[in-house]
Amino acid sequence: MEGRTQLLAIIAGIGLSVAIFALGFQRVTRDRLGPGRVAWSLPFGGPHGVAKNRGMDGKEYGPLAFSVGFPEDHATLWLADTYHFRVMKISQHHTTIISTPKSFLEDVGVSNKQQVFFADNQGPIVLSLKPGSNQPAALLKQHGLGYTETIWNLAVAGRSNLWIEWVRIGHGTIHSQLERYVLTSSPREVVSAKVVNQKTIGWLAVSPSGQLYLQPLWDGQGGLWLQVYSEQGRYLKRLHLLMPRRSASAQLLGVDRRGNIYIFIPSRHRVQIFNAEGQATLAVPVPRSPLHAWDPGYVAPDGSLFMMASSQSRFRILRFRWHRTQLWSWHLPWAGLTKR
Repeated sequence: MEGRTQLLAIIAGIGLSVAIFALGFQRVTRDRLGPGRVAWSLPFGGPHGVAKNRGMDGKEYGPLAFSVGFPEDHATLWLADTYHFRVMKISQHHTTIISTPKSFLEDVGVSNKQQVFFADNQGPIVLSLKPGSNQPAALLKQHGLGYTETIWNLAVAGRSNLWIEWVRIGHGTIHSQLERYVLTSSPREVVSAKVVNQKTIGWLAVSPSGQLYLQPLWDGQGGLWLQVYSEQGRYLKRLHLLMPRRSASAQLLGVDRRGNIYIFIPSRHRVQIFNAEGQATLAVPVPRSPLHAWDPGYVAPDGSLFMMASSQSRFRILRFRWHRTQLWSWHLPWAGLTKR
């Protein structure tokens, strides 16, 4: 009798263990960026290709900047073919060449109104291309004489905000100034600029909600910090990004509609993604490229990541898409046990 009782107790114990083990399994949904696929590929040289050149720093450069579509249109590429002195608009079945003679295009931005802006540092001036036009017009020119001025960064927020970061060198000083311009109903007019920051020079990105993120090139606090401004230019906060490993260089690429922040780390050939609180969540390897660019990546509102990944013979842009996957996770919160 005792043997049967012990056997029943063992069976009951096994059954309870199996039930507890089964109850701990939960289906978990995770979002991942898939591998990069070629979105655009062009040859170097010739009338249908893009140009490359060697810069004063000895590095070889191709097109210096690009933007993708209008915010929800991923089928259109706006490419600054800098050394051919032109802009290329490449849609699914058609390519439009827009000549910009005597220019040096280093940045591109597109508004929700389908208005395109180019930073031309031959002037320096900001060129504007209104919808349906193939003739860019000068929108903003340098402030004055007596110093050398460069457009360091250009960013477009929504329908009406244009952010320009100017750098001026002269009289023994280097001065940077971040300005916000409000676009009027006329595509060629802006209201007076509002000076937002006169001390920091860095990389700019605008979130789909209109907030401006500024990554200083250097910060006395150490580490990687972002300054965040409202759409109207009001300072909101400083955000510390918790880097998994210390890196010598990092470049802010963009922010998606979920608040994820994308940072390119050239020395490690990867894009590190952070959540809205500054915690590292995902690292995306990108191919090594022999060519350099001023603005090598673009982040779409839905989080699609576009990166230059050229070879010596072809200019390429890869697209990384988000994919949702499901997996099983074993988790008993009251027992403090988790396993995936």
